[in-house]
Amino acid sequence: MSYFEEVKKNFGFGCMRLPMKDGEVDHEEFSRMVDYFIDAGFNYFDTAHGYLGGKSEKALRKCLVDRYPREKYILTDKLTASFFKTEADVRPFFESQLEICGVDYFDFYLMHAQNHDNFVKFKECRAYEQALEFKKEGKIHHFGISFHDTADVLCSTRYLPNILRSNSFRYSSTTLILTTPRSSRAAAMRSAASTASP
Repeated sequence: MSYFEEVKKNFGFGCMRLPMKDGEVDHEEFSRMVDYFIDAGFNYFDTAHGYLGGKSEKALRKCLVDRYPREKYILTDKLTASFFKTEADVRPFFESQLEICGVDYFDFYLMHAQNHDNFVKFKECRAYEQALEFKKEGKIHHFGISFHDTADVLCSTRYLPNILRSNSFRYSSTTLILTTPRSSRAAAMRSAASTASP
């Protein structure tokens, strides 16, 4: 059973690597893969601006977005630290991702590759707050993180309750289980549950 009704079969198509031909994405082969994936009953696709040097988002537009109605797929994109320097850079970058992908909203939008160092930059640039603004505007349906550090770093951020409140607790608890060492899971879950609405 999916933790979000619209995500089918709890399995996603990651687009960090795609079939290539002469240095470019092989659109014919990628379209065939997309068709096979959707025909098999799946619908979740994941990308980021840096994947394949920007070619992943463009290929998804050509091979998925331009070929299927919006309700047929779930699309996740990410905010990556290397693509913004200041607070003022975040919104234009986000808007450019929507345009490149050819969509009006992302089903999921993640703060990408969060660790102690990246978190400092995201905090200084109000990236989390801005993502929540995008969600209020309907340009993000679900907001979360792609996490690359220890459970202590995750639980020390003041943004975790906001993420839990802005999504469903069930999804967020699954994220915690996947990223938290077994010895710390219970404490992390108690801490999250005490500040988040189910």
